[in-house]
Amino acid sequence: MSTITITRPNQWSNQSISINVYIDDELSGEIAGGETKDFKVKPGNHTVYVKNNWGGSQPVEVDVRDNNIKTLRLTSFKYVILLSPLIIIAVFIVYFSIKNFFNLRQNMVVDSIIMVLFYAIVFLGFAKKHYWQLEEVAINRDALKVTKTC
Repeated sequence: MSTITITRPNQWSNQSISINVYIDDELSGEIAGGETKDFKVKPGNHTVYVKNNWGGSQPVEVDVRDNNIKTLRLTSFKYVILLSPLIIIAVFIVYFSIKNFFNLRQNMVVDSIIMVLFYAIVFLGFAKKHYWQLEEVAINRDALKVTKTC
């Protein structure tokens, strides 16, 4: 048997949730923050992706030879702090442009609720397949160092 190892380093966000791991469209387990898990697979090509209730990752193709180990690193989208204000600004501009175009009355409570819902729809639409990042890494076991592979 071969092994696909997934490591999820500690990050300041999303530490309280476990993420479901899918290998070849089958739920293979879950991984928590700061955890490393091994998944036994048959030798060959496998498609790996993760998802939880609201977000997921792009699928990653992994070619594992007999008795070989491939390592993937799972991280959350690192630019979410930069992206969130841009989405909020875009939602604000679009929403108030539509209100001004149709000469709708201003109601602070309704405006706030609609903007929050619009933000959630836009953000979750993005997060559906792009919030989590899976990338193949090589492990230098002598130096205990993880390096990115191309």
